[in-house]
Amino acid sequence: MTISLHWHGAAKTCVVLAILLIGTVVRLHQLTVPVIWLDEAFSVLLSRLAPEQILFHTARDVHPPFYYLMLHYWMQWFGSEPLAVRSLSVCAGVATVGIGMLLTRQLASWRATVIAGLLLALFPIGVRYSQEVRMYALLGLLLLTALYMLWQWVSRQKNIYLLAYCLLMVAAMYTHYFSALCALANWLYLSLGKDVQGRTLVLSRAWWVGHLLMVIAYLPWLPVLYQQLGHRELVGWIVNYPTSVMSIPQSFWRAFTLSVVTRYSDVFSVVLALFIVLASLRILRCVMKPGQPSILLLSYCFVPILVLWLASYGMPLYINRYLYFSFLGLPLVLAIAMDTLRKRTLLLSVAACLSLELLSLAVFYDYQAKPGGDLGTVMAHVNEQWRPGDALLGDRRRSYLSIEYYNATGRPAFFYTKIQPDTSGQAAKTYGTLTLFYQRSNELYIANPQVLAKRFKRLWRVTEPSSAYTPDMPTDGWVKVDEFTKGSFKAELYTVP
Repeated sequence: MTISLHWHGAAKTCVVLAILLIGTVVRLHQLTVPVIWLDEAFSVLLSRLAPEQILFHTARDVHPPFYYLMLHYWMQWFGSEPLAVRSLSVCAGVATVGIGMLLTRQLASWRATVIAGLLLALFPIGVRYSQEVRMYALLGLLLLTALYMLWQWVSRQKNIYLLAYCLLMVAAMYTHYFSALCALANWLYLSLGKDVQGRTLVLSRAWWVGHLLMVIAYLPWLPVLYQQLGHRELVGWIVNYPTSVMSIPQSFWRAFTLSVVTRYSDVFSVVLALFIVLASLRILRCVMKPGQPSILLLSYCFVPILVLWLASYGMPLYINRYLYFSFLGLPLVLAIAMDTLRKRTLLLSVAACLSLELLSLAVFYDYQAKPGGDLGTVMAHVNEQWRPGDALLGDRRRSYLSIEYYNATGRPAFFYTKIQPDTSGQAAKTYGTLTLFYQRSNELYIANPQVLAKRFKRLWRVTEPSSAYTPDMPTDGWVKVDEFTKGSFKAELYTVP
């Protein structure tokens, strides 16, 4: 009997490890293929600075500093190559799969746990943001772990779990402001539900003391948050994503497929949304336990989505990556609901979901592997051919930070721009990504490349000629002698005649 139990436990451990291995493999696949783009380059360049400088420049952007501080120390150990900086998100993504399985096991059966693990390991949006040098994978891990700790507190009534929940929520709030939506969902759950002993936990003294400590821990950052709210122009690009009735179904479709929604996929978006709604209703009907853990999970998934969707009619903010943490709960919802089905229907449902995820990942990897925009190769050519007396010039803000990331010449790149230098940091253009350079803007910002001909023998211009946003740059005083092209990027070499 003892041997049988040991084998049973060993088999479960092997299944968990196999699922985590799958999650690791799909996140490592083609990890270094995509170019380090604007937001990723900003993350790395900012995190290379000293911690006090990270705090200073983060305050001039739109996000809190915790992820950048984590990445700062991560790079001290592992370096700043693409594999190294992206591996922090990979680790967070794989750990999220494990936490998702732990949470599902608390709420449902072992079979549901395995299904949830597989769906979460292959979840396309989970893979996508586990391969990016941004805070979203870390945020998902923090909030899903906080949800697990909250349920442990509700079910076991041990304040050590509440302490862990509060610490995780503070870390999440210092990672992304939309963590507040998760906190709102948890408050709603505790306000409407009762614990396993029938008590309303929102009235618990420990709950209020914990949140008082959370507020105190966040007080130092509140003045910075107030300052950032005065620079809404930094998120002005979101107006290109207007909110509509179809926003939520389309966001579900993007989470499971990563595809750009077109009029041909609207029907599939609605079908998938209905499938998720029916799964949620089935959980409410068939999976009721003391403490109502199913309501906790559903609140975590849908309250932030609905609140942000409604708020976006006033100020557009409904972007998939901002709700990444809520989407992570969807595979768990589907797994728990499918576990209540008859065997044949269960197998068909699981096969359909896994097929959709695998097909979507195949399309995603195929898109990543296509040529077009290999800035890293272009910059490697520039670095190799660099000579003393050379200058490097980027001509678009979107690629300038990436150029600086790949720049190994020992000299900072110049930036061709009509933006007026402002070393005081008062102008609106000195906030956001350009905060990293405004203090040297008098030196780095170039409105006329002719002035560089007086100081340098050769000029490397790294540009993207196929882009409609690439400016026409005057080359008076320079003669082009060579060029190197890779994908959509080009390095043009000029000399003084």
